[in-house]
Order: sequence, then structure tokens, then C-alpha cells
Amino acid sequence: MEEHRHAGLDIYLITQSPNYIHSHLFDLASPHYYVERALNLPQANVFKYNKAQKSPQSSAIKAKADDQFFISLGKKYGQYYKSSAEHNMKTQIPKKLKWGIGILFVLIAWTINSWNKAGWQVGTNRQADEVQTANTDDEVLDSVKSDDTSKEQTELKTLQDKRALEQYNRRIYLIDKQLPPDYEVIKSEPALQVRGVMKMGATCSAYNTYGDLIILTLQECEYYLNQVGRVHKAMPNENSQIQN
Repeated sequence: MEEHRHAGLDIYLITQSPNYIHSHLFDLASPHYYVERALNLPQANVFKYNKAQKSPQSSAIKAKADDQFFISLGKKYGQYYKSSAEHNMKTQIPKKLKWGIGILFVLIAWTINSWNKAGWQVGTNRQADEVQTANTDDEVLDSVKSDDTSKEQTELKTLQDKRALEQYNRRIYLIDKQLPPDYEVIKSEPALQVRGVMKMGATCSAYNTYGDLIILTLQECEYYLNQVGRVHKAMPNENSQIQN
């Protein structure tokens, strides 16, 4: 074989197993083509190795192939193909593929069934919602009217409370300002109108129309006590305004 190779002749060794080739010849073989035909399909998967392999059918060896390609046998040549392992057996589907097809079929059936149930339930819920909506239309209208009335009452009460709070804050502000007794606002502002004065030793207490305590200096206290008539007296119409 070595002599023929040096002569420029190509020698092809075709075998069903590399173990049938003499070890000396096996080392000289190059390239090595491994052909497999799965499921008796009309095409073959070819793995090319630049160096001869003892176990070309191994998954690890096939993963290291230098090249891989498919060839189509066709009817003309496919009829002459004879497998070393299968001579009278029909095409068999692997068990894993069968299990995969079965699981896929079950998933498809379950999905279709779920969609049908979901569609029926959606239709039922939609009818129930329409009935419920029709029954509650009057209740919604009454509720809206009641809410509007309640809102108006709440706004009115809030406005009244706001005005009362503003008046109270103005009273406190004017009291804290401690305006002099002859300030002109005294005549029109009940919060600063001195209605009563009491002097006990070095302490002087004064009260306004609302009964709030007004702290006066001794000089201001003497101003109201030294002469009758300086303490403001309410007129009948003023009392009615204060009560309002």
C-alpha cells in the first residue's frame, strides 16, 4: 500500500468497522469518512476526519470532526444501501422522540381546553356584569345626588368654620399687639374694648368684650381707673352684633 501511494494511486478502504483494518494500514489511512444514515432516510450524514479514528461513531469523536456535510442518496442509489445493523427492520422512531410528541400533544389539548373554558367563563361573567350594571343604575344616580347635597353642606360648613377661625385669629392678634388704649380701633374692635379693670397691688387685670384677659401696664390701668367713663360700655345694638 505504501508503494502504491508513492506511485500516485488512491486506494479506498470501505469497511463497516475500522477494527477490521490492519493497524499498519489504519495508520496510513487519510482522510477518514464516517457515514451514518438515521431512520432509513434518503440522505446520509458524513463526518470527515483528517486522521483515521477507531470509534468514529462516538459522540465525542463526531464533535471533533474536521468537517461535516450531508449527501442525498436518492431513490436510484438509496435502494442499494444495506445497513450492517438493520436488514429486515422497519423504520423506528426513538423513544425520546415518541415521548416528546406525546407530551406536545397533551400540552396542545390542554391549551385548547383551557381556552374554551376561559371563553365560556368570560361570556358568563360579561352577562352577569351587564345584569348587575342594569340593577345598580338607579342606586348610582341616587348616590350621586346624595353626594352632591352632602358636598354642598360640607362646603358651607367649611366656609363658616373658616370665617369663625379668621375672626378668632384676629382677636388673638389684636390682643397680642397690645395697642395703646387710645388707639382708634378700640371703638370698633370688641377684642380690644376694655370692659372691666381690676387692680390689686402692683398687678392690673383687664377684660375685653369676650372675657379675654388683657394685660395692661400700671400706667394704662391708672388711665381707666382715674376717671369714670373711660371703660367702654356696650350699646344695645353692639351686644346683639357680638352675640351674632
